[in-house]
Amino acid sequence: MAVQTLNTLGERVLRLLKRGDIPTDVEWDIREIKQAVKDSAHTIVEPLLKPVVIKNFLEKPTRIDGRYVNPYSKITVLIDADTEENYVDIPASYIDIGGGMGIQSVRPILKQVIHRAMIPISNRELDIYLGLPAGMLEGQWAFMIRGNKVFFTKRYDKTLIEAGLKRVNMDIVTLSPQNADDDDPFPVSDSLIKLIIEDVLILYGASAEQIKDLINDENPNLTKVNVNA
Repeated sequence: MAVQTLNTLGERVLRLLKRGDIPTDVEWDIREIKQAVKDSAHTIVEPLLKPVVIKNFLEKPTRIDGRYVNPYSKITVLIDADTEENYVDIPASYIDIGGGMGIQSVRPILKQVIHRAMIPISNRELDIYLGLPAGMLEGQWAFMIRGNKVFFTKRYDKTLIEAGLKRVNMDIVTLSPQNADDDDPFPVSDSLIKLIIEDVLILYGASAEQIKDLINDENPNLTKVNVNA
């Protein structure tokens, strides 16, 4: 099957809606359809595949299947109003697989140059590291996950922003396609596309019988779903 993008999936749903003679009071908007595809994929895919990802990680804890590691670029560094710590919002729903491994790497950017990855530490380890006479984090940036944010330590007594580093890149273990651009390969396996398309057709008022006919007419072989594919 050809590589699916948000554009091709949106156009595919639009063709099915038109072919199915589904009643509507307004003209279908391709932008709304594409957002519905994103929302449906997020709702359907994560509950199905999350147990698979975690199981695979527990069996091989030193490896994460690259299919589930998604890069996010140029995330803006912010300042916490209460603590004045530098942090970023995690840009997608990540899979918590223990040990902070849901965030695979964080790299600061300066003038288009991507620096080496930061050191991940837990929140309970921070005071221990900072209290060591030798200063184990001296000369290194480190990050900690707190909820849906990533906080950063200082380096040479300067925050990221004070050092001129205002953006970071991040690799995240995620099944969420919410940040996929229109022409990016859509991060969902072919075997789950059918479920997503059906879900969006239901949202737009298609009946179960209409969906069955439309999907089968479009691709008579697209009938089975395998979440491990």
